[in-house]
Amino acid sequence: MSPTAVVEARIDIPVEELMEALSSEAKAEALIAAHGWTRDDLLERAEILTRSLSAEISTLNMV
Repeated sequence: MSPTAVVEARIDIPVEELMEALSSEAKAEALIAAHGWTRDDLLERAEILTRSLSAEISTLNMV
């Protein structure tokens, strides 16, 4: 399973969709409304994505 697939399984949405929402207030509000989330739910998924990206970057730096 690819790293992206693992992250998507943990955040319940495509990574690209989350990244778009994190860079646009309107998209964030639409995503929150569509999934019945709170802002904290969105931020929790952003933290999961951030930790995953950091881990992948660390792996690349070790090579």
